[in-house]
Amino acid sequence: MTTTFQIPGRKVPYVDLKRRLRNAVERARAEQGGSEVEVWVLVVGAISVLDTGEDEAWMVKKWAEMAEYDVEWEKVRAGLQRVLWIDCIHDRLGREAFDKMTSRGVAELA
Repeated sequence: MTTTFQIPGRKVPYVDLKRRLRNAVERARAEQGGSEVEVWVLVVGAISVLDTGEDEAWMVKKWAEMAEYDVEWEKVRAGLQRVLWIDCIHDRLGREAFDKMTSRGVAELA
């Protein structure tokens, strides 16, 4: 619901939801090729609850643990759509989160 009621250009702080989301992701299986649901939780969390700055390094680390190495956006998006994805709401924000997590992750791992 947080992605459908956003104010353009402003992210509403959901402090408790952010804490719960990070705890859930931390408890998730941390291995390459995480399940579609685990990847969905991270991407939707990135576009709706998590912030750039303090959460960004954590998101990049979790993405590196969870996602397949060198995966393309189209494959990730197809998995996200199998869970729950509203194209007109999530596509642009999801792609931005994906680009942020993958481009920074590659630079940090190199």
